Amino acid sequence: MNRGMTHPVEPAAPSRRKFRTLPGPFVGPVAAIAAVGFAVLATVVAAHPGSDALDRSAADALSAPRGSLSFHVFNALTNFGSLGVVALVAVAIALTCWAKGYWRLGLIAVAAPGLAGFAEIVVKPLVGRTRPATRSLTGEHGFGFPSGHTTGATALAIAVGAIVWALTARRDVRTFPVVLGSAYAATVAVSRVVVGAHYATDVVGGLLLATAVSGGVVLALALMPALRRPAQREVRSQEPSR
Repeated sequence: MNRGMTHPVEPAAPSRRKFRTLPGPFVGPVAAIAAVGFAVLATVVAAHPGSDALDRSAADALSAPRGSLSFHVFNALTNFGSLGVVALVAVAIALTCWAKGYWRLGLIAVAAPGLAGFAEIVVKPLVGRTRPATRSLTGEHGFGFPSGHTTGATALAIAVGAIVWALTARRDVRTFPVVLGSAYAATVAVSRVVVGAHYATDVVGGLLLATAVSGGVVLALALMPALRRPAQREVRSQEPSR
């Protein structure tokens, strides 16, 4: 055997990004419970559209006078749940995921808040609940149940949590977006009551609706076959059979 002979070295196969399982098994039951809870709450609110004891207690505890520091702070924070902010962040996350080949994750980023927002628009006139009289403090108009800001913020938080869950198995990394997303959604929800734009049950309805719809989106996409990039499929088809 000629020791000087060199043998061609096969090029290393391109590294493939690891795509872990979406949190479908426990998201499904949570989404189902949220859907039932929302249906019950929406039925009660439609039958009794006025404020109840919970709404009055929450308003007394949280509402801030216009011009106060609390009002200005929460009036600024509430904008983080607006349609423009939620849509911009969702599209940015989706484009980033698609650029890296994570097609299902990109779909979650836009479908979760998009479908939740669509459901909120459909439900509002069906329930037909007017906003509290304090809506004039911020110039809000239209129906109040469920809260659109709360729905959008919660759906976006769930989408981000599902995306991070799919990309890593580290518990601390998975926990961070859950904690941050919960704080974000809760802050937006509370801000809607503080500035007088919604009753407390409006924001609870938004939380339940977003959880039901976004959880359904995550579950549906978790059950779909993995979608690989065309380049990955091409590389895989060119690999020699062994």
